Amino acid sequence: MNKRSLALYVLAAVPLMAYAAETTPLTIHRVCSGSEAKTERLSLSYWSADVARGNPDPACVLREPELAGLPFRAARVEPDPQGIGAVAVIELEESARPRIEEMTKKNKGNLVAFVVDNRVVSIAMITRPYSDNRILVSTSSRADAERIVAAASPRKSSGKR
Repeated sequence: MNKRSLALYVLAAVPLMAYAAETTPLTIHRVCSGSEAKTERLSLSYWSADVARGNPDPACVLREPELAGLPFRAARVEPDPQGIGAVAVIELEESARPRIEEMTKKNKGNLVAFVVDNRVVSIAMITRPYSDNRILVSTSSRADAERIVAAASPRKSSGKR
């Protein structure tokens, strides 16, 4: 390959690499129900006793996440609508919407654990299927929500997770 062809090849590859979407390290796992085999289970610690809220520690979740590798757009903290604590809002690319719809439809009535850095940051009941490109994680304090936003956002400076 001559130098000119190589230069064009490299230039053509640059936009593709720059376009590769960052993904959030947040994963969502279904909480164990008792019928799963032990090999399907994973025991994870909570971020804090406040997150555990009296639930057994470590938490039992299914090893295979319901959602992972979600294409990240932005994250922010919002006040809780009921005025208690705060909400970490993880906004995803529009392409994540069908995956969220499928996961919430499949898990209606189930508890799911929001996991960052192999620790449970929140557990919630899926009460109904919904269509959105955001994941909302309720917390008891603004500090917890800020910590989730920081941890669930891709680390762009070092490239490490």
